[in-house]
Amino acid sequence: MKWTSSIVTLALSLGMSSVGVADELRDAGKNYYEELLASAVILSDSDLISLGIKSFNPNEVFKRENENLGTQDALNERKKISVYNLPLHFNIAGAHPDFQNQITLKFSYFSYSENINLVENVPADHLKQEVYSAYLAYTLEYSLTDKWTLAYGVGSYLMYANNDYNFRSPESQQIQPELDRTFSNMSVWSTLIEPYIEFHYNVDTEWGRWALMSQWHYFTGVNWDKIDEGAYGSPEGWRVSNGVQIEYDLASFEQFKPALYTSLKRIDIGHDATSILQTNSYYEAGVGITWANIFGWDFIDTVGIGVNFNYGSSLRGGSLLFYINPFQG
Repeated sequence: MKWTSSIVTLALSLGMSSVGVADELRDAGKNYYEELLASAVILSDSDLISLGIKSFNPNEVFKRENENLGTQDALNERKKISVYNLPLHFNIAGAHPDFQNQITLKFSYFSYSENINLVENVPADHLKQEVYSAYLAYTLEYSLTDKWTLAYGVGSYLMYANNDYNFRSPESQQIQPELDRTFSNMSVWSTLIEPYIEFHYNVDTEWGRWALMSQWHYFTGVNWDKIDEGAYGSPEGWRVSNGVQIEYDLASFEQFKPALYTSLKRIDIGHDATSILQTNSYYEAGVGITWANIFGWDFIDTVGIGVNFNYGSSLRGGSLLFYINPFQG
């Protein structure tokens, strides 16, 4: 993974120039946590990427050889990552019928596991990186017409990253003291602020509904660690998502409404956010079945199950996933 490559390179140089390299190693550690937490922002947003509960290589399913659709290496990288998101939306009526207020509360968990060879011909070390995050946002929606909606708001993240690095050989344990002060076996907190603006075009039809959307987000923040109780990097990034969503009603029952859900999006990302996906743009497509009014809760409108495809990023491939409020029209 790109995150750890610079750490490994510098760690192997410690014996040659420990004083100068130690400073570089600390800078690399800051950069690692900047990219890690910016990547956690991307992974915690199911509108941008969905890894699901089971990954697969679409080329094996559809008997194709398109490397942008999936490879065995990309599948192996996806299997190292676990992501769980619980988004909750609370709608609040405004004083004017053209204005609506929404509060979003989201809890996320992201983990990454990897075996790392700091020294050749010895047992590989093991890294497990975890990130816990809570997100709170306020959105004001304004109805420009009966179909066009402008939404703008601001959100805030509180993140906690915990690094568990197991040095498994005497050779790698020799450089553990330096790594433990800059990268491994340490905890980092982060706070980020995220202003955004979105445009939605919604159409209700006899057979269901469809929507076009354009979302523009920018985030920046600061990390701090327990060692020097000071700033440990400043994650920053932006993302733009444009796409279409369709829900086709399959039937109507008194308690719930099943529908066929499909979506297609292009996502552009920048700055630290590009680290985990190793690209500035990629595509996401999904199809599945959703059910409305299953629980009767205001903050969960629909749930479902489906298949998602990522095209063009380092995590390209397919996945089986659960939906919670997938339609954002």
